[in-house]
Amino acid sequence: MRAILISVSGMMHPPFSNAFTDKCVILPAELSDSMRDEVLRNYCDVFYVFTSGDPIVGEHRSFTIFSFDVLEEMEVPAVC
Repeated sequence: MRAILISVSGMMHPPFSNAFTDKCVILPAELSDSMRDEVLRNYCDVFYVFTSGDPIVGEHRSFTIFSFDVLEEMEVPAVC
């Protein structure tokens, strides 16, 4: 399993005028809460946390993502 650090470009809404670029992380769905916490300690300065399988590009709660790039991948131990 891998956690993936990405750079996203998008806009906050409303009023759809505050463009931003920031870091987000994609975490495997199978991670326990303690494992998620451990991964997030390594990526402590992220804008948003996605779960693998979630759409990245598109509208989310208070923002819309237009594009993303993978920055780094981190191996996460398998759940026992």
